[in-house]
Amino acid sequence: MTMPIFKEDEILYKDVMTMDMVDLGYVAAIEYNDIIIISKGTKQEYKVPKSRIIRYNESEILLDILSSELDRYMV
Repeated sequence: MTMPIFKEDEILYKDVMTMDMVDLGYVAAIEYNDIIIISKGTKQEYKVPKSRIIRYNESEILLDILSSELDRYMV
């Protein structure tokens, strides 16, 4: 899977959605190969590979992950 080309400051603090349109939270930090997402309600942290980003726009990021798969990425 190829990683989309983006500037890291373009995705920091953006909202994150799963493929099945579940609002996951927002990008709190960016690491070398991963993004750190914090959920808005429970403050659960997820570490997701940047390669799982399908696309993004001015307000949100869409991941190539279903909400049923999120347990794999919990920190």
